[in-house]
Amino acid sequence: MNARKKLILDIITSNFLENGTALGSPSIARKKEVDFSAATVRNIMNELQDEGYIRKKKNPFGSEPTEFGIMQFFMLFPEKRKKISSFSFSENSFENFTKEKIVLQLEKIILNSLKFNEK
Repeated sequence: MNARKKLILDIITSNFLENGTALGSPSIARKKEVDFSAATVRNIMNELQDEGYIRKKKNPFGSEPTEFGIMQFFMLFPEKRKKISSFSFSENSFENFTKEKIVLQLEKIILNSLKFNEK
């Protein structure tokens, strides 16, 4: 995965885990670490969607990570695994789930993917 895709996946996934909201290309393009246009962001987001890392939300507009995207986020950015418990998880981010259940599920996904990659 190239640096731009990693950056966009990082922004979308971090935002989702912290705020429980989807992000659109204009919001991403306004981030200080993004030095390319909203159109370029859209193209990269389309590629990430085609590859299964993110999915589009119909209402409100924007994209959020898939389960696969979250798993890959922690594989690409292992230093962020330690920060997972500090994410705030807004009330509307995962309906009917507690923060603890989400953390446990993500840890299982990460551990299973590490075991799979060791084979």
